[in-house]
Amino acid sequence: MVQDLLSMGYVRNQSVRGAPYDFRKAPNEQADFFLKFKQLIEETFTMNNNSRVVLVGHSMGNMYTLYFLNHQPQQWKDKYIRSFVSLAGPWGGAAKTLRLMSSGDSLGFYSIILNPLEIRPQQRSMPSTAWLLPTDSVWSPDDVLVSRPGYNYTLKDYKKFFQDLNFMDGWYMRQDTEGLTRKLSPPGVEVHCVHGLGVKTPAAFSFTEKQWPDSQPTVTYSNGDGTVNSRSLEGCLLWQERQPQSVYHYVIPNAEHMQLLYNADAIKIIKKVAGSDTP
Repeated sequence: MVQDLLSMGYVRNQSVRGAPYDFRKAPNEQADFFLKFKQLIEETFTMNNNSRVVLVGHSMGNMYTLYFLNHQPQQWKDKYIRSFVSLAGPWGGAAKTLRLMSSGDSLGFYSIILNPLEIRPQQRSMPSTAWLLPTDSVWSPDDVLVSRPGYNYTLKDYKKFFQDLNFMDGWYMRQDTEGLTRKLSPPGVEVHCVHGLGVKTPAAFSFTEKQWPDSQPTVTYSNGDGTVNSRSLEGCLLWQERQPQSVYHYVIPNAEHMQLLYNADAIKIIKKVAGSDTP
């Protein structure tokens, strides 16, 4: 992606710049990062003849960007931000986080290589996992997300879910992070929302009594990009009626969550947005 921008005349660390963050943390823990992020945007604006900045995010980076923009004055956004290109944004969370919290997730590796139970403590320890649990912005309160004999867990049952896992720290982290982006308040800038569809994506998990919670459950799949469910990827469409700035929507068939970063169609969109104001 960066190479494509360089071929258009962009320059590393002048007109193409990065903002890495600690993905384990939720944004309410990242005051120092957001201060530096704002400074980076303003500095980039100045370094490029006062050209407004195009923000490009992927996956949870989009949620960080949304949180940041929700906390900036509109006057500042109008001055410094031209567009926000979001790639594979989990706007309403992702169902697969519930497996991370319950049985652990080997992340596509064979269990013999990466045992879900061995990685589960690390996955559970991250506030960002609790932050990205499915929300009622795009899920119905009655959707069953996890089931086991005797109980079905929905959005309304997160506290009991964590109680039954004997992991109340998960509930406390959820309480700390639930309100950060739950309302999906519009970013107040032009948005280009890009994501894949057509890849089977974990949507619900069913445990037998013997499996709960230390063995892998039976998975029910839905449409999505393999990581984020379609209803969450399409959460950006809510902004079309909530902000005056344009919200453009692009669906790339069969584009998987991580592969979207290298997808030719996605890169064309980024180049088109960036090329409308090449430095």
